[in-house]
Order: sequence, then C-alpha cells, then structure tokens
Amino acid sequence: MTLAMFLFGIGNGLVKETAQDCTVTQIIFFRSLWALATLVVYMFVAKKFSLIKTHKLPQQLSRGLIGFVSLCAMYYSFDVLPLTDGTALVFASPLFITALAYPLLKEHVELKIWVAIFIGFAGVSIMANPSGHVTFAGVSAGILSAFLEAVIAIMARKLSSTEHPITTTFYHTLVLTVVAGALVPFFWNPISLSSFVLLIVLGVLSAIGQVFMVSAYSMAPAAVVAPLLYTLMVWAAILGYFRWDESFRIHLLVGAPIVIVSGVYIIYRESRAAPPPTLQ
Repeated sequence: MTLAMFLFGIGNGLVKETAQDCTVTQIIFFRSLWALATLVVYMFVAKKFSLIKTHKLPQQLSRGLIGFVSLCAMYYSFDVLPLTDGTALVFASPLFITALAYPLLKEHVELKIWVAIFIGFAGVSIMANPSGHVTFAGVSAGILSAFLEAVIAIMARKLSSTEHPITTTFYHTLVLTVVAGALVPFFWNPISLSSFVLLIVLGVLSAIGQVFMVSAYSMAPAAVVAPLLYTLMVWAAILGYFRWDESFRIHLLVGAPIVIVSGVYIIYRESRAAPPPTLQ
C-alpha cells in the first residue's frame, strides 16, 4: 500500500506539473485513456473480456459522470493550491463516506464515529483557513472533490453486490475517457513533448497504483492497510517542498493531523464492527 501511495503521490505531482500548459480536461483524457488501455490489455492477457458485461449500466454511467466532475475539481485544486493542501483536503472523503453511509446505505453509525466525523470536519475547516491565505475556489474544489469521491465509493459499494470490481473500474474509466474526449477539443492547449510524455507516465502510474492498492487489501486486513492511505501526505509534502518550494502553513500543520487521526479512528471502529471489505 505504501508503494501504491508513492505512485499516486508522484501522479498527483505530475498533474500539478502538466497543469502549467495543459487544461484539466486534457489531463483527465490522457490519464484515463492510458488507464483504459491498461485495463483492456489486462483483460486480453487474462482472457476476461466477459467482465465487460454489466447488469447495471445506468448506475455505472452515472458513477462515471460523477467521477469526471470529481476529477475536474480535484485537479483544479492541485493546480491552484499547494500540493500538500490539495492532498489533505482529499482526505475528507472517508469522513463523507461514513456520514453518507446512514442515509444512502441505511448502515448504522455509532455515536463515537459521528463524534469522530465532526472532529474531522473541524480539521478540514482549519485547513481551509477562512482568513484567505489560500484561494476560496481551490479549497471549495478540494472539498467538492472529497464529497463526490465519497458518493462514488458509496455507489461502488452498492454495485459490488452484482458487479465485479474490474467491471466497475472499466466503465468508470471508459466514461472518463469518452466524456473528456468529447470535451477536449473545446479545451485544448498545445502540448509540449515533455508534457505528453508525463501524461503517459501519469496514466501508467495510476493503473499500476490501483493494482498495488487492490493487492494490499487482498493480503492484509483493511484496518491495517487503510491507514497507510495517509502516507500520501508524506509524498505530497516532499514533492511540494522540493519541486515547488512550498512551505507548510500552520493551518495545515494543525488541521491535517486532526483529519488523519479522525479517519484512522473511523477505519479502526468500522473494522471492528464488521468484517473488512475485500477488493479484488
């Protein structure tokens, strides 16, 4: 899982790097295109093209559209905010997932977890820094992305009753590629050779990172693996400091640990309440 987070951290850095001369739509298109190609190659080699069949096409398409909006918001926040700040805001997603589990999945959420959720959102509020040292639009985009990522996760949980994880991943990536491909002519900037190569690397790293993450969940309990998601903050901080000379804001240093501790506590409590989910 640590290696997966390292690859995702590099990928997020590549998003910020290529955003200097590429639009968000271009980044999403090329990232999704290469990720889709990786999935197709896997299904071809493993002879698993039957996984393309879905029993819930409308839900798969809706999830992909929400995912597109989420990526647009996330990549915009990476562009206008320090990389560490943008990454930290994404970690509000587990808080939203747990908060939405009750109204959308009718899952019981105990009082201690609700307290952890509210404490976590307090940490997000601190990171947002209402005094204006970071852009309101960037922070809003990061929080919107975290919320939509939670919706996507909830939808994936519902789909898992009948759909194979690779099927859901395939349609999610397919929708991203098609939607971004349809819009990219209207949001096209000339791409340098170096940026084009970086976009290819971004897509490949994203696909490999997904494989490593799935493997981690299959080899160890979720309560052990999931907290390692937060190592992504380390890579974001290192990249931000050395590549963009980003300093650490006091609001981030105070708020991020609150969000991380709340998220790890929620993962721990939920892993005790129910068997850990298995990703395939």
